[in-house]
Amino acid sequence: MDLGRYEEDNRLCVAALLDGASGDIPKAVAALESRLRGGADYGAGALLREVAAAGAGQPDLSLVHARTRAPLLTEIPPAARPVSLVGARLVVHRAPPTSLTRPAAPTVHAVNLGPLVLPFRLHPADSDSLIVTFHAATDRAKIALPRFERLSHFAELGSSLMAFSDPTLDLRPDLALGWYLGSGGLDLTPVLAGLVAQAAAGLGARRVVLFGSSGGGFAALAVGAMLDGPTVIAVNPQTDISKYYPGPSGLARRAVFGDGRPARARLNLVWRYRANAGRPRIRLFVNSGDKHHLARHATPFVEALKRERPDVDVDVTGFDAGPGHHPPPSDDLRAAAVAAAAQAGGAALAR
Repeated sequence: MDLGRYEEDNRLCVAALLDGASGDIPKAVAALESRLRGGADYGAGALLREVAAAGAGQPDLSLVHARTRAPLLTEIPPAARPVSLVGARLVVHRAPPTSLTRPAAPTVHAVNLGPLVLPFRLHPADSDSLIVTFHAATDRAKIALPRFERLSHFAELGSSLMAFSDPTLDLRPDLALGWYLGSGGLDLTPVLAGLVAQAAAGLGARRVVLFGSSGGGFAALAVGAMLDGPTVIAVNPQTDISKYYPGPSGLARRAVFGDGRPARARLNLVWRYRANAGRPRIRLFVNSGDKHHLARHATPFVEALKRERPDVDVDVTGFDAGPGHHPPPSDDLRAAAVAAAAQAGGAALAR
């Protein structure tokens, strides 16, 4: 795969759509269609849907898989919207914003990153705390993208809420877990950290909680490495993608990096914390019956942090949910979020 060319094609297509450069659209569409006909997606399907929704061309949508995410750069008719886009105003950013202001009501944001479009949803509340969520593996046959996780779950806590959908899943319609890796040339973690810091500042949130389970826990921990002050709640997280089961980890690595060799910090959280000086408070919840995650992810990560980053506060809570990759009861997670949001600490600031 020529990932550099694919990323440039994606960048040119989004730029033409946002600039209203209709003369550039046919060439961009032809490149994306050719890619799909050759068996490579790398975001082409999502962008062809964007072109069709904007009325900017007539792409061959028969090439686009049914599981490809809904358009984000254009308001689409209510009947065509997935539930994740209902009840919120759409805000399109032509480039990563340098600040985020407090909205009056829920908003869905689509951020042009060049190779990918990053969606997140923001729910303001009269609170000085912000809970940020990252989703885990997604059953693409059942859940339409974008996916914003646990908004209703945490709504009763009264905090402002921010939920990121993983744009990595745009790269392949059969990709269920992308760990918020981004693309080959785009490390998504610094972008996510910057947006969290901007949201906290715009909402006046002095306390920030980053929440994720499994692959979402990996993302929450990665973002935490680039911020000062937040509490990270990670439930049964992966901490080294290369040590996860080879099927899903291999699919994601090929989808994102092709045959390339990514920097170690992209895949391994110990290396992420070595490379960044953020100081979050980490609260891990690990099922004692999940032998894989306990032995290959939680234990080596915690031991390495205590040895190499003693300035990072790490606490591990074990629970027994039986054999397998199972979370604790939802009430326990809400209680953990309440406790984390109540902790003293400054607003998250990007490192």
